[in-house]
Amino acid sequence: DLHTAYRRQRQMCIRDSYRASLLVSGAMTGSNTQSVLRILNWSNLDSRRLSHIAVLMFKVKLGVCPSYIKNIFQSFIPQRLNVALRNRVDYHIPLNISTRFKDSGAIHYAKIWNDLPSDLKNLPSISIFKRHCRQHFNRFQSIKTHSQSLLLLRKIEIRLNQLRSGILLNSHKVAHSFNNVDSEACRCGLMQTTKHFLLHCHLVQHLRQEMFAKLQNIINTELENEFYIDSLTQNDKIELILYGVNIENLEVNTEIMCITGQFIFDSFDLVQ
Repeated sequence: DLHTAYRRQRQMCIRDSYRASLLVSGAMTGSNTQSVLRILNWSNLDSRRLSHIAVLMFKVKLGVCPSYIKNIFQSFIPQRLNVALRNRVDYHIPLNISTRFKDSGAIHYAKIWNDLPSDLKNLPSISIFKRHCRQHFNRFQSIKTHSQSLLLLRKIEIRLNQLRSGILLNSHKVAHSFNNVDSEACRCGLMQTTKHFLLHCHLVQHLRQEMFAKLQNIINTELENEFYIDSLTQNDKIELILYGVNIENLEVNTEIMCITGQFIFDSFDLVQ
């Protein structure tokens, strides 16, 4: 059965993609797939597939695809294109079609193209369309400071990504039923959550103060819109430590993430 073979092949591709993301990021097995892909700024398999289909249909629209592909979709083009309709579609899908034909590639591709917003379909070039298409189909917000671009030491990058993906601390491992962890407690006695580890644990207070002092110095000297770390909410502080600042300047974010990554690496050894 072709559908069974396709589903089996798809599951194999998803599994291989997940394994590759774990190897590159250093995240632990059991980490949430979307979290790990977001860390790396990778699209998932379904998003990439939809993006490739949309690009092919865009080429069909421009007439830059092979003629045999263009001819497949000619029969789906409505005959009366000059009629002004509120919800006019580029390809007409017949209602009285068999279930077998309904699942065919041509129908599936035409439906995907019809569902795209008109401003995306009317972009001027293939390169611009590809870029916007990837953004359209990505189901999660990408991050500017993915660890591959920061040139961190590998051991620091791994620990940072494990914390970003939510499997590093005791509370994370207990929630994921790790056999070698039986308590959520930190060495200080309190529950070892991400917030506690990064902001409150008194065992690493000296490292935390040193980190925030270095970060404040970078913010004051390198950023046009400087701010005071002490004025940030706890969630904003955690975002700063894990992902840096939301600016395009990679050099500044590299400086910030080198400092926060070193803090995470050194602090983890003290609280375990």
